[in-house]
Amino acid sequence: MSSAGTPPQLPKLPVWDVVGAAYSDYLRNFADVLRASWFWLALTVVLIGVTSWQQWSLLGAVIDASVNHTPFRRPEFATMSLSAVCAHLILLMATVSIAVAWHRRIILGERPPFGGFNVASGSFWRYVGIGLAICGLAALPLLLALLPGILILIHAGKNLQGLAATILFLSIAAAYVLALAIVLRLSMLLPARATGDLDLRLAQSWHRTRGNCWRIFWGGAICLLAPMMAAQFAVMTFGLPDPKAVLAAGSATIPAYAASPEFAMRMSAISTVVTTYYLLILPIGIGFLSHAYRHFFREAIAPTL
Repeated sequence: MSSAGTPPQLPKLPVWDVVGAAYSDYLRNFADVLRASWFWLALTVVLIGVTSWQQWSLLGAVIDASVNHTPFRRPEFATMSLSAVCAHLILLMATVSIAVAWHRRIILGERPPFGGFNVASGSFWRYVGIGLAICGLAALPLLLALLPGILILIHAGKNLQGLAATILFLSIAAAYVLALAIVLRLSMLLPARATGDLDLRLAQSWHRTRGNCWRIFWGGAICLLAPMMAAQFAVMTFGLPDPKAVLAAGSATIPAYAASPEFAMRMSAISTVVTTYYLLILPIGIGFLSHAYRHFFREAIAPTL
């Protein structure tokens, strides 16, 4: 179904119904979640694991060189930086691939390709293109607020610098709010492009989501940010070493433990687990976006009475 034309005004997005549908689809079709993500999970586990080990080992080397006043081998930083760029590029591709596959699963009923490898498809690259366009539009208010504000702050007299700094802070805060609104209200273009709806335009997405900005925000937060915050809480509570336990185990100082291979191994394992967890729960947030798109541009989701 095309989203062209001017459909009648829809009721507000029923956040809890859409959130419930996103979680329900995820749990009922978890086999398809694995089908869409297992290849990327295997790839990112290796890359993130290696990159994290390099980063934390490098940090340990820096700490050791600082404490013991020994020279630091700089070539390691170049190798680590290249590995980090490659790992995060693969992670970004994994995010887009899983997102496109899950949008199509929810909206079109299309089972994800085995391994979720859809990088060569037009849907993948249209998704990347519209994502970059949305990010570019969201960055405009920040640039318009930041650049003139900095110039004013630089050229303001000493007596006016405090006022200029306050105005700059307020303008940047307002620009961030506007940038967030742009991302949220244009986000409906993502599932549209993933499912082949090329008729939906920026203005249509902006118009149809009027009055639903915070509903989209809180729904997305419940579906994606809440599970990630739970993971971060678990890491802070159970994953990080207790400084008292570290000292009791025989490490002379906390910096000495931070420079040890044991600490690098622990932190690398945490980074790998958190990244794997992110890819596994990503379809929940994508499911929310898919159902929100269906509500606004396909069939309305009636709120539960």
